[in-house]
Amino acid sequence: MESSTTVLESQVDWLTCGVHTDAKQVELEHLAIGWAKPEMADGHRMVPFRLLGFEGWRAGRVRYGTRTTGGLLQLSGDLAAQHLGQLVGLADSISRVDLAVTCRTPVLQDGVAQRHYQEALAHLAAHPRAAMPWLVQNARNGETCYVGDRSSDWFLRVYNKQRQQEQVGDAKGQLHYAGCWRYELEVKGCPAELVANRLAESADTATDVQCAVHAHCRGHGFSPLFEHTGGTQLVGGFRRQSDYDTRLRWLTRSVAPAVKWMLEQDGRADVLRALDLGESSAT
Repeated sequence: MESSTTVLESQVDWLTCGVHTDAKQVELEHLAIGWAKPEMADGHRMVPFRLLGFEGWRAGRVRYGTRTTGGLLQLSGDLAAQHLGQLVGLADSISRVDLAVTCRTPVLQDGVAQRHYQEALAHLAAHPRAAMPWLVQNARNGETCYVGDRSSDWFLRVYNKQRQQEQVGDAKGQLHYAGCWRYELEVKGCPAELVANRLAESADTATDVQCAVHAHCRGHGFSPLFEHTGGTQLVGGFRRQSDYDTRLRWLTRSVAPAVKWMLEQDGRADVLRALDLGESSAT
């Protein structure tokens, strides 16, 4: 770890949330349109957006769609960080939140992703049930280390941010991210809601994000370029929480609205079949 490393950014970098009532859907769409207007003023066109049955539009860092069970909003970059608290208060479900730490060294270090990959590989050899690391490199010194599976609740990527900006031809980005590496922790499922709620209540989001990403890296066998700060854990005690309480909350916020809608469509038999419940179990 470099003592001269500077943390350039430490923030929420992505948020996916959903609502399940008509009133909230109207409110969410109103917010989405308001946040999209500056994106379009900056030159981003509004284009079609489709995901998991949701259909709508995308403009820059804002994506919004609807389906019969409600609305879906995705924000990326600074918008996710700025509006986290408001959306946590409105949303019925939060299915993904990304935490990003970007750090700069005095001179750009190539090979950091490869080093982390080797360290995570050694950790896997000693802990066979640990997340699988993998490495992607290209001929222009671009490299990314991934830890975990994209479909899992926790997925980490570490990449050369300066090289990435060079490859997309972003001159302004190259200057801004000179000498930088980016650590991104993608959190999905039940942990995403817990992390989002914890951060929405935080008095120092940047410190908590930095602490969480650092701890995740250390938990997989390597130390990131930036320092660990603070002692707060975003999901401290998560695995020790009551499984009953956690799953009941998930059912109430994420599953119940969909089940209610299906029952209104005379889909009782389909619901029971999908949940593997017989008539006697549901009465």
